[in-house]
Amino acid sequence: MKKSQILEKKRRGEISPLLLIFIIINFTSAFANQLSLLPLKCGFYGSIIDNPNIIVYGDNGFYLFSTDLGKTWDVKIIEKFSDIRDIKKQGDTLFGILVDGSIIYSTNKGKDWSIIDLAVEPKDKFLKLLVTENSIYIRGIKSVVKLNKKFQIERIFRDTTIEVLPGTWYSRSDLSDTLYNYNYYPLIFDFVYDKIVLSNHIGTGFYLLDQNLSNLTKIDLKGKILTDYFTENNYFLANIFRIQNKTVFQINSNLYLPDTSFENYTYFFPDTNYLNMGDTSLNARQRNFTQLDDYSFFEINDSLFGGKIDEIFFRIDSLNKGWLYSQLSIKKYQNSPQDTFMVVGTPLKDIYYSNLYIFSKLFINESFLAFTVSTKTKFGRKVPSLEGKVAIFSEDIESTPRPSRHRLLLLARNYFNEWELVSILAGSPLYILNDSIFFFSFHTEIYRTTDGGITFKPVEFYTGENDTLVSRLYNFPSKHLWKSNYIKNLFYVDSTGTGAILWGKDYDMYSFTKNFFKTVKSDYTKSWPTPISKNDQPTNLSYFENCFLYGFYDTTAYPYKYKIFLADTNFVDFRLITKDSGFAILHIFPTEKINEFTMLGLSKASKDDIKPTFEIRHTLDTGKTFTKLLEIKEISQVKQFVQLNSDTLIFATSNPDRVYLFNRQRNEVKLLWKTEESGFEPLLMVISDRFFIVGRGLFLENTDRNDLTKWREGEWDYGKPNFESVIFKGNVAIAGLSDSLRPFNYYKITLKKGTPTTVESQVEKRYHTTKFLASEPYPQPAGVRVKARIAWDGSFDVAEAIDGVYDSMGRKVEGKERIRVTIRDKAYGELEWECSGVPSGVYFILLRWDGGSESVPVVVE
Repeated sequence: MKKSQILEKKRRGEISPLLLIFIIINFTSAFANQLSLLPLKCGFYGSIIDNPNIIVYGDNGFYLFSTDLGKTWDVKIIEKFSDIRDIKKQGDTLFGILVDGSIIYSTNKGKDWSIIDLAVEPKDKFLKLLVTENSIYIRGIKSVVKLNKKFQIERIFRDTTIEVLPGTWYSRSDLSDTLYNYNYYPLIFDFVYDKIVLSNHIGTGFYLLDQNLSNLTKIDLKGKILTDYFTENNYFLANIFRIQNKTVFQINSNLYLPDTSFENYTYFFPDTNYLNMGDTSLNARQRNFTQLDDYSFFEINDSLFGGKIDEIFFRIDSLNKGWLYSQLSIKKYQNSPQDTFMVVGTPLKDIYYSNLYIFSKLFINESFLAFTVSTKTKFGRKVPSLEGKVAIFSEDIESTPRPSRHRLLLLARNYFNEWELVSILAGSPLYILNDSIFFFSFHTEIYRTTDGGITFKPVEFYTGENDTLVSRLYNFPSKHLWKSNYIKNLFYVDSTGTGAILWGKDYDMYSFTKNFFKTVKSDYTKSWPTPISKNDQPTNLSYFENCFLYGFYDTTAYPYKYKIFLADTNFVDFRLITKDSGFAILHIFPTEKINEFTMLGLSKASKDDIKPTFEIRHTLDTGKTFTKLLEIKEISQVKQFVQLNSDTLIFATSNPDRVYLFNRQRNEVKLLWKTEESGFEPLLMVISDRFFIVGRGLFLENTDRNDLTKWREGEWDYGKPNFESVIFKGNVAIAGLSDSLRPFNYYKITLKKGTPTTVESQVEKRYHTTKFLASEPYPQPAGVRVKARIAWDGSFDVAEAIDGVYDSMGRKVEGKERIRVTIRDKAYGELEWECSGVPSGVYFILLRWDGGSESVPVVVE
């Protein structure tokens, strides 16, 4: 039976439900996204261990997952793209909360999660979680919610005095969006004695709430503890520990033992002068800070620990000394024969070239330790633990005043004797070598991945090699160098790991690597190319067998100017080949010969010219002379150049928004796509053999690989995407994008497994009717809940059209009470059925409207 015959019989009701399920499973819906998107810039809220699995969880539904105690890692996504704020374990189940007001749970140690949306205020956000044998408590920004273990809300407590106000920061240089954080200081939500303790913003104390959520009491600490050196009116609860069966409060910088009434507080250390930040004298504070860094307390196995960061120097001469690296020491508290902290294990040497400020919070669960470390280390929060062999340090947004997405993950093994930096990331995409290896840059910092974006590492700044010490530390660009114009394009690395960077014009140096930028060698050079002007920009970098070809241009001067250089493959000898004015070379399109290439750029001979003209020129003598091949007057801004093969180049322009193909053999430019509207900022994206044109509210796919003028609206799962940038190679693209559900991030994009390699074959596998579309439900088979993406022609209210659920015999088993429709866009959304408690079998969610009906088949296990 042909597909058209099957669909017609289905419309007339002549096809059985069991055959219908076969049809839908085998014909992917027309709007199912064929792409897999992995967010790369993610911050963490914490970590938990359900032995042997380790989960380090964070924003956008992202978490790193290990099944072998941190030896290997994978990335998983909870596809609501909502921040995972907290996860706790109770019995054999992991419970967690999403900031958007959902609760998640896993019964297989974090491998899979079920999601339940709770009926709370839409503007409330979930921040902290507590779980007991019978109840679940959630702290929101406006409320405390109590649930039973069936996830039914038993009580909601609201009081404006406990409301947590958000802070906002905008960070264009690292990640282009607004970041929210709901607590500047650690947000306490914990059981102490028989009460729930809640902290808030800076004030004079904290709050107590009974477990029935019926009575809120404020505890004012003024006059009950030592006056802190910050201010006498600032008493904030920073942490709660359990040390040797005692409850210990960290209030500001000091530790206290509260009684059960919370009215009396005893100084924790027997020596009341030890680490006493209440002593406001400068000498006392200096003495205390040499003992231990402020706020760095944490606990393991009823013992108190802390961290201390020192800077290690080497002597340059009798008067000067140079900085080598920072060193973190882990110290354990001892009270005999006197109060002291003793170093345990081996200190961590921070030898990495990463200029990030990351604040810290400590987590310990079962037999593992998890907290954050950096040059601004501040530990946070109590954590019950057993003695462990692996320590997991991860960035914790909750204790970070300015949220970041640096993906910091650090392991310590054998009681802090062995350290491994697993991941840290900053900046924006720079270069893709292959499916597994690509690079990010942040100012003068380089971050690389060798596992396809699961983990990232920076350059190792100091390796302990004395003979190269000065070269490594003093010829490398300064950690205070915040701008480097050339790094974005003048970067190269090959499959052997050999590569180089030419740094900014103010620093006459290069950095050379033979191990994919794990380490680098940097040298001054007397032959550094003289810049055209302070505003010069680089062209692309072309590699030949024994040299590199590149150029600089300046479009701020009149006339425009350019220079072309050759450099040897060790980046030691630089030669200026030619310079000229009236033209700015934006891109060099090389041939197999060094001296012969095509130049694409903008021509502007004088200030009186109204606007520049786009020209394509060809040279046979490395740019000394040239022949003008083509001229396009309407082009004034080129966004992207993509070389398809040795003779074909695609370039995209904005204002007007166009995509062109240049064929060097035929000496012609062909218009591939255009729009009379502006603001789309089009870019070409190629993944495997699939061609896309993307931009702001733009996502088109090529319908005929042999004709790049054939485009149609592409398939996207959540509204329309907004692409701001994209680089690609082979089977991978990395794009800065957002859509109606995903926040802006840099996403690794690949084709989903099983996606056809041509558009035509995908079209042949689609299933649709003229009124209603439904994707294959997921997960299949379903256990607790099932979803399907839906679209309809807008002629009816899809929520009103839901009739109920029917079994395979045509019997109605329930109405639409547990079915929900979430509208994502006009006539597009998500259908969700809470199917827990339903016997195993095949079911159909039926929709009826005036003039038609459709059903969505579901398999329940």
